Amino acid sequence: MAGRKKKNKKIVTLVILLLVFIALIAALVMLKKNPQGEDEQETTQTTAHENITDMVNSDLVEITYSDVANSMTFVRRTTDDDWVYAEDTSLAITQSAISTLAASVTSSLVNQVIEESLTNKANYALDNPAYTVTVKDASGKTLTIYYGMETMTSKSYRYAYVEGDDRIVTTDVTPIEKMSFDVYSMVDYEAFPALRQENMTVISYTDEDQSITLYNEPDDLTIADAIGTTVWYYPMYGRYMACNYNSIVELLNTIEGLSYTGVAAFAPEDLSAYGLDTDVATLEVTSKTTDSDGNITETVVKLLIGGLIEDESARYVMLEGDDNVYTMKADSFSIFTENILSDYLMSLGFALCNFDGITGIEVTYGDKSLNIEVIQGTATAEDGTVTTTYDCYVNGVATDETETRKLFANIIRPTADHILADGEAKEDSEVVYRCIYNTNYETLPEITYEFSVYDGTYYQVTLNGNTKYVITKQEFNTLISNIEAYLKQL
Repeated sequence: MAGRKKKNKKIVTLVILLLVFIALIAALVMLKKNPQGEDEQETTQTTAHENITDMVNSDLVEITYSDVANSMTFVRRTTDDDWVYAEDTSLAITQSAISTLAASVTSSLVNQVIEESLTNKANYALDNPAYTVTVKDASGKTLTIYYGMETMTSKSYRYAYVEGDDRIVTTDVTPIEKMSFDVYSMVDYEAFPALRQENMTVISYTDEDQSITLYNEPDDLTIADAIGTTVWYYPMYGRYMACNYNSIVELLNTIEGLSYTGVAAFAPEDLSAYGLDTDVATLEVTSKTTDSDGNITETVVKLLIGGLIEDESARYVMLEGDDNVYTMKADSFSIFTENILSDYLMSLGFALCNFDGITGIEVTYGDKSLNIEVIQGTATAEDGTVTTTYDCYVNGVATDETETRKLFANIIRPTADHILADGEAKEDSEVVYRCIYNTNYETLPEITYEFSVYDGTYYQVTLNGNTKYVITKQEFNTLISNIEAYLKQL
């Protein structure tokens, strides 16, 4: 029995020692080291989450915040007035930007009380605070909160103290995250005018390297025909050039998506800092809308495009008639700045022509020739309906209109493989095919296409003296084969 008692005493002793050891470990865990050194330790006295201030957001009439380099103040005369920027009350400040900040300040909670006095505030970077926020309510009560360094355990909290309260506490950084030292980013500016592609009728773009005007179904459209789905054209080489469908869709989508990303300055006297003083690129868009009564309204929006901002993510812009400078995403203008638009928009179907405007076609290649003559007239039906008639002749032989149209379709069918950049055309190259279109349009009575040798793979195509296309030899051989097959039928 004695042995058993001794054994029980030992177990009790061990249990007591274990409990004492656990207590010591718990005590050590409760003692956190001070962030500035091992000798100075912060207490971890956890309080009930109390508000850092008893002020109410809806009563605030002034808020000032600062960091080591900036300071901004926003005020309102009464709690019912809008917030204004103290240094320039004319700016239309986005109210949510300030009211959200004010709400985050008044709802901030004390996470922990670290010290009961400010004696060691330098250990928490509170002798030279990183941020300071001061709020004032309608009764005249003022509260200032000083924020020091981030805590060692979380970037979501900073050491802080409230003026008039000697405690050093930790509190969340939400108010700091809501601060903005760029007043223009908080301005409630007018949106960029909505541009809908279904309403656009004319688009003009000009910079130091190019100038182009695009037309949606121009009234004086003559030789080009709306073959395919495009309805956009631009004048070049003496005729309207049909736009490449995919390219014009991308361009229209880009214009429709333009929007301000911010305001850079309000009515600045010097525009040179924004690249908007000289040699400004311009984008002008004309739109027409029709109301329910059938009234047509035409509007013109002209955008002046300036230089890039410092990080090159946006460009400075101005709307003609507006003195303020705004920003837009730089990517919004890449289609203009990275392309020669006349080449980028050029349709590979270079020979688009309207049969109704043709009076004759002269084709020569090698020692062979083909001549088409089209004489237009009118016929009146018994019911008074007037239709256009076509008397057609191929190499002097009267030919059915339908057959002539088939031949015409073969002649205009070649499609370019790609567009030549400036300087890539071969000078004095041997011409192997020439096609002259005679038309009944006074503004463009004649159009000439010439094919000449480019290299072992391509022929280059010259339109009215300008060489911009190349076609494959296979495409050229198909054209000649179709013409030869027709000539054999004559």
